[in-house]
Amino acid sequence: MSRSSAVEVSPEPTVLEERRLIGRLVTLGPGPDARAELQQGDRAYACPSGPEQAERLASLSGEWVVVRAACRVVKHDDREDDILELLDIEEVALFDSTPLVVRELALGATVLRFVTPIEVEPRPADNLVALDYPPLGIMAAGETRAEAVAAFLEELGWLWETYVQADEARLAEDALELRATFLQMVRTEAS
Repeated sequence: MSRSSAVEVSPEPTVLEERRLIGRLVTLGPGPDARAELQQGDRAYACPSGPEQAERLASLSGEWVVVRAACRVVKHDDREDDILELLDIEEVALFDSTPLVVRELALGATVLRFVTPIEVEPRPADNLVALDYPPLGIMAAGETRAEAVAAFLEELGWLWETYVQADEARLAEDALELRATFLQMVRTEAS
């Protein structure tokens, strides 16, 4: 005879944390009682707001925004934390989608001047600002636009030093292609 025992599973503990979330703000319903929610792919979070903030949220409906909010969160060591709800919105700002334009890059005594400026449109990616440039295989990101730009420029400099400054005989075929692409893009000048 076997016995089965019921194992009580306790819910995972939640914590309150300030988080920065990026998503599309959508107003649900008409009029002054309309609710707003922040949509991220298949997830959506209700945006609690008072009368003053409700008007601001409604004015941003349909826009990509960056929200700084107090959140109830389940923390995980082995995967992304689960954000259960937004409790208090502290700040809402439009996501800055202004393209990054790189005309030149100073690398020590060398200045790379791009024949055609590199232009990259920022995009939201998992609550980060992402800057991708496929011709050189660059995928940079940061929590803020400034961090993403710094990561992008660092990657650009690293590619120059690693592939263009390297001995061609030591580069694999795909590295030689990347090197040739980069060389076609720039004029170098000693500063």
